[in-house]
Amino acid sequence: MKKSKLLDICQSLSDAEWKSFLLYLASPYFNTNDSITKLAEHLRKLAKKGWPEASLDRKAMWKALHPSSSYSYKDLAYLMSGLAQLAEQFIGREQEKEHPYYSELLILESLAKRKLHKSFSYRLQRTKAAIESDPRMDSAQLYSTYWLAQIEDHHFNLQNTRAINPFIKSQDLQLNDYFVLSKLRLLCTMLNQKRVLGTQAVFSWPDSSPEAYESENPVIQIYQCLYKLLSEDQRNAERFAHYQRLLNDLKDAVPPMESINLYYFAINYCLGAINQGQQQYAEQLLTIYQSGLEAGHLLINDELSPWIYKNIIKLGLGLRRFEWVEYIIRTYTEKLPANDREDAFYFNLADLYYYQQKYDLAQEHLNKVEFSDVFYKHGARIMLLKIFFEKDETEAFLSLAHSYKLLLLRERNLAEDVKTSYRNFLRFTTKLYKTRDRAKLEGIRTEILRTKRINARRWLMRQFEVRLEH
Repeated sequence: MKKSKLLDICQSLSDAEWKSFLLYLASPYFNTNDSITKLAEHLRKLAKKGWPEASLDRKAMWKALHPSSSYSYKDLAYLMSGLAQLAEQFIGREQEKEHPYYSELLILESLAKRKLHKSFSYRLQRTKAAIESDPRMDSAQLYSTYWLAQIEDHHFNLQNTRAINPFIKSQDLQLNDYFVLSKLRLLCTMLNQKRVLGTQAVFSWPDSSPEAYESENPVIQIYQCLYKLLSEDQRNAERFAHYQRLLNDLKDAVPPMESINLYYFAINYCLGAINQGQQQYAEQLLTIYQSGLEAGHLLINDELSPWIYKNIIKLGLGLRRFEWVEYIIRTYTEKLPANDREDAFYFNLADLYYYQQKYDLAQEHLNKVEFSDVFYKHGARIMLLKIFFEKDETEAFLSLAHSYKLLLLRERNLAEDVKTSYRNFLRFTTKLYKTRDRAKLEGIRTEILRTKRINARRWLMRQFEVRLEH
């Protein structure tokens, strides 16, 4: 049970979804097997208790369901498989809520096929009015308008009327906008991957160029601007400022997932510029994070990505916005996935105190980190090495350096290039700590600059300068 797809699905359900799922299973239209319903109710109880490990054993599960019957692996597997299928169907139906016109358009399509003209005409007017009044202009909305034009065309043809079909042109226009926006999103994703991962961006455009297409749709316009940004070899501050203005003006024109993707493009653009030494983009990135958080655009289902959270704090610390960083930690840690919250809170407060040179407070908070995440496991040790280095605590520094070297040798949960980066940090930190001779320090400096993969390079260079001054 512990590694089953059923458990994966059940653990993904929110409290509200569990309530709806049990109602779904209670309907004989969807489920006629009472044993499956009973299994779901039992799993719901386990979910409320935090999924106690002992209760997830298959035999324990069977005993809870059938206390007077002997264990049957086959029968339990059958029930689990049946419940998993129903859970997948339920999740699919829940997803329809993300596309409010999907069900309505299917009904319209069915009415047209059955030639129920009165019902079709009434429902068509209502659906058209709802779609036209919707402020969203993303690809899902454009597809809905295209699909609606298709249905109108189909309904017209089924009437066998000897007249010019008025719906062909509307289909063409709606399809153009839907195609252009969908294609632009793909092109921007490819170009972004090329910048971030170094992959090749091979794509096609049927005619002229993406930016030549004229549209009043603000979502198409922002992707056209983004396409230009990502296509240019050099950073374009003016165009990026225009992209930010378009992003701020979108408001309700796109759903949350589309919005967060557009913010991610802006974030990656700034991070790329900062990595190239263009530090002026750091302030712009901070502004993007601030506006994205305040407007809720960086939250998905009221949850903040741990990756975004870590980057926000690192950026704020680098810009020495300490009060703002503390506000972020104390306000947004609870928006992280539940498993990340406690370690994130203590580790990042420790990092804040480290930057403020409150080393005792930093160590106190690091001692509360339980290393639920490999990032915190290594980040905590690197922070401690920095603290012992700066406080000149020789015994503590050398002891930790030795144990961390062994940990890196045994580490299996890190990519090799990341481990190399950590190893190089440890190697150079140890060399700097033991060296006072100016000529040897210069040699270490040259070696640091030549090394491609190294964690906390700037901190190492700063310690080199401190060594030279003394």
